[in-house]
Amino acid sequence: MFPKMIKQMEKVELEKFSFYMTSDKAFITFAEIPKGSYIEPHTHEKPVCNYIVSGILEIRMGDNLPILYQSHEWFEIQPGTSHSVNCIEDTSMIEIWPEGISE
Repeated sequence: MFPKMIKQMEKVELEKFSFYMTSDKAFITFAEIPKGSYIEPHTHEKPVCNYIVSGILEIRMGDNLPILYQSHEWFEIQPGTSHSVNCIEDTSMIEIWPEGISE
């Protein structure tokens, strides 16, 4: 269920947790994107892992066809990957920046 970026974190044997990371760099954002919003193609210098809490986003990475991501789905964006976002429904998502954010 977890994306590759999360699975690469140190594995722990605890009752409630599978993976963890301690860092003074990690950054987590909680984003709310209104229906109809469009974010132009752009890139990030660092990787980001996204979890859709609710709603639907259409994500186009590079020249690939767009992919719909909806509630309870994860997607990763690697450094330097051009991507755009089209918000199909009001969307809440969590962004995890394991190496911090430089934008």
